[in-house]
Amino acid sequence: MTMADEGKTIIHVTVEAGAEFVQEKHVEYQIGKVEAGGIGVQVVQGSGKAPAASGRKPACKVVSSVFTYKWAKQHPERVVDFYQALIKLHAIDKDTNHEEFEKLFTGVPTDIMVRWLAPKSALKALMSELKKREYIEPAGRVWVITESHFKDKDNKIITGLRNEHDPKYLEPMITIIADTLDPKKNTKPINMLDDDMAQELWYGVKDKAFDL
Repeated sequence: MTMADEGKTIIHVTVEAGAEFVQEKHVEYQIGKVEAGGIGVQVVQGSGKAPAASGRKPACKVVSSVFTYKWAKQHPERVVDFYQALIKLHAIDKDTNHEEFEKLFTGVPTDIMVRWLAPKSALKALMSELKKREYIEPAGRVWVITESHFKDKDNKIITGLRNEHDPKYLEPMITIIADTLDPKKNTKPINMLDDDMAQELWYGVKDKAFDL
């Protein structure tokens, strides 16, 4: 046992079975004061060896931040409309938890990972539109937050949104989805698309009109 700093004790524990080395643990007990005047103890456990550096940077910066919809308090029903539109258009997985999704856009912490079924460029276009309309905050962290809470249809974390091209052929569709968050617009109900129609809408014939 060695004293590293005032109030901190570092203990190295080696566990052996006979002559065979089993495991080494590094246990750190951090002792400090708590508000009530007693003693707080924080235990941190891990291997005795530092992990080898991989030499690679993380694919994306994961953050706990979420968005806050501009009229979340006055018009919370609009976030529900937004969620339902994305479901009906097969932009997000139909099994997406609506409560956690709504937290993502109403300033409530959540660790939800939304499975995005439409093209990656469509997600970039949608978030760009919401940012341009000033519907969500913080505007300066749109890409970091989006990439921290969305994965693609193959369940891979989405990255590089900022560099995606703008899909001009999807602009009318992006407008329809974004309008569900506009409290001044009386948006008509969106019909549920079947799988084939959704596939054509997002990935198929680009000039085909759909009755939504």
